[in-house]
Amino acid sequence: MCRGRRHARPRAETEELVGPVVFLLSAAASYCTGANFLVDGGAVAW
Repeated sequence: MCRGRRHARPRAETEELVGPVVFLLSAAASYCTGANFLVDGGAVAW
């Protein structure tokens, strides 16, 4: 189904992961339960 599709870049840089990690470690994320936060460089956004 997705044969031939490629990501824009193969791996994320450390700086790109800081935002989601800081959010998940903060009090703002205390209301989030059972959620999936995809940090995949847009692979599922096609």
